[in-house]
Amino acid sequence: MKLMKFSLSKLFLVLVFMGSLLLLLRPIGDPDFWWHLKTGKMIVETKSIPIYDDYAFTYTGTPWKAPEWLTEVFMYSLFKLGGVRLVILIFSLLSIAAIIVAGLRAQKDRNPYWLGFALLLGVILSTPVLWARPQVFLILYASIFVFLLEKYVQKRNLRYLIPLPIIMLLWVNQHGSFILGIGIIGVFLLASWIDGYSEFKKTNKSLKRVVFNRISLTLVTIIALCLLVALINPSGIKMFLYPFQTMSEPAQQEYIIEWASPNFHERTWVPLAIMFLALIAFGLRSRNRTSTSNILLCVGFGYLTLLSSRFSALYAIVSIPILTDLLTDTMPFRWSGKPNSKIIIPISVLLLTIVITYAILLLIGLEKKQSEFDESRYPISAVTFIKEREIQGRIFNSYNWGGYLIWSMYPENKIYIDGRADVFGTDRIRRFVDIYTTKPGWSSALVADNIDYVLIEPNTYLAYALKDSTNWKCIYEDPVSVFFQYSP
Repeated sequence: MKLMKFSLSKLFLVLVFMGSLLLLLRPIGDPDFWWHLKTGKMIVETKSIPIYDDYAFTYTGTPWKAPEWLTEVFMYSLFKLGGVRLVILIFSLLSIAAIIVAGLRAQKDRNPYWLGFALLLGVILSTPVLWARPQVFLILYASIFVFLLEKYVQKRNLRYLIPLPIIMLLWVNQHGSFILGIGIIGVFLLASWIDGYSEFKKTNKSLKRVVFNRISLTLVTIIALCLLVALINPSGIKMFLYPFQTMSEPAQQEYIIEWASPNFHERTWVPLAIMFLALIAFGLRSRNRTSTSNILLCVGFGYLTLLSSRFSALYAIVSIPILTDLLTDTMPFRWSGKPNSKIIIPISVLLLTIVITYAILLLIGLEKKQSEFDESRYPISAVTFIKEREIQGRIFNSYNWGGYLIWSMYPENKIYIDGRADVFGTDRIRRFVDIYTTKPGWSSALVADNIDYVLIEPNTYLAYALKDSTNWKCIYEDPVSVFFQYSP
């Protein structure tokens, strides 16, 4: 029986994967989830992909690329089929799949316990960004790209490169970060040149053969194919500008937390610090050579992560196999790879039964937890108040509530702002912040924007200022939200 070959090391890895899944089975905390869901619903119902923004009255008619349209359709289809519970489960499994693919890159003779440790550390440091969101496909596809390219370099077999253009076709329609796929291929191309130049210095081979070797020419061809395939999207060649426009928006780093650098004073980022320090410490001690491509990937994604914490999961997927190899080299120990059926089988059955039962209980309770989470975070009661009284007008809203208000009130009411920084741009986001924080001129800015209502959190500077103003009247308030009407 196959079960008889189940060893303690395999049990440990299975428990790591199950434990990682349990960490991700939690309420969705990304406020953008709701406008993604609404967009997916609109695409399914209208059978068309939006090219102009219609959610915000501040930018109605503004061109919008909708780079995640295919993910949004997938997300809404899951939601319609099984509610938020199914959305969380599937996106959690996709996240775990990305981590598993990263673990497969570790060398076969590596210690499975160190592999399990590296995998778990990678999942924990990624949890701040691993929600049910389109970014999960960035992590999954990047992990697959690195795995396939590494296999090609090792085995020189073209079959490992065939899936890349197919994945690129999905990537460009599921997340705006598709350009990173081209960058990953470019990293392996650069690594081949660096390795070739080192060989050139040792053997005095022709420099031309170093630059135009089989690997480099093949990778250049794959880059060209992926670029051509990436043109197959609703926005065509304009989509190539999207990642650079998004990254270059100053307001991203200024005001959006996950676009800022990780704050290592917070406990959230301690696992990331451990990964950084472990790679440095064990890298200095290890005598074995890390591949040039792994070094470039680790440095590149490490730099991106230090610039913006939203890239931490990418750093995890490139670091997991490196850390596993380094730990095995510098801290080797024996483990039992042999099956001990009399002990292992009962332990395996017991532990897996406990973990699976707990996972099922988590899944059963997810709808309730999500509902409780939403009630404590979003203006659900205020939205009910607005709908019951059929209130319509220009509503200035909290930035983090924009997505939920799109889901719950569009098209009856449009919003002032939401999480689509690429649509609103730095000027509009700064204007929102100036009003929200009651900087000089905030009141006249509301009048200039023809705001009829304000829906924000109670304990904010703007809420206190509006309560003190004679031009604004509070018509609804609860512990989560306060709703004002302009009445000069």
